[in-house]
Amino acid sequence: MKVLLDDSDVIVLDKPVGLATANSPRGETSLYVELVSRFGAGCFVGVVSRLDKPVSGVVVFGKNKSAAASLAEQFRHRTVQKEYVAIIEKRFPSALGEWVTWRDLIHWDDVSRRAVIEGARGKNSTQARSQKGGTNSGSAETSARVIKRAGEVSLVELLPKTGRRHQLRAQLAYRGCP
Repeated sequence: MKVLLDDSDVIVLDKPVGLATANSPRGETSLYVELVSRFGAGCFVGVVSRLDKPVSGVVVFGKNKSAAASLAEQFRHRTVQKEYVAIIEKRFPSALGEWVTWRDLIHWDDVSRRAVIEGARGKNSTQARSQKGGTNSGSAETSARVIKRAGEVSLVELLPKTGRRHQLRAQLAYRGCP
């Protein structure tokens, strides 16, 4: 694991693809398990940010309860700006460099165990409406642009304004860009 920052309050890591941030199945390792092993069983390791197992990037852990709570609050109040770069398998539906904003209604489907987008469809959808509603539905907003193209593959920059579970994956898939 590559350490980007390590001080008395926080440790910031570059998470590799294929490794869970936390909550891995029994017998599998995760960044959390590796940190507890590194710092010792009596240490505090607070998961502040997460990335899915097939995703690489920066993740943050608090090294004490106060730091973890403060950092979690910053993420919750969106004072931390998240930026993602993704390679998608299809041609992204906008011009090179053009920012688009998606506003969707998203809900977690317990049966399929995935995030599902409902409502208006389009590259600049402005209204979201729920067919199912429910307490697990919420708005999801992301700005996106194409950085580079190579045939039917696109490199895109994604700036989520909200933090719904699997939001980016669901919004990209909804637009035919897995």
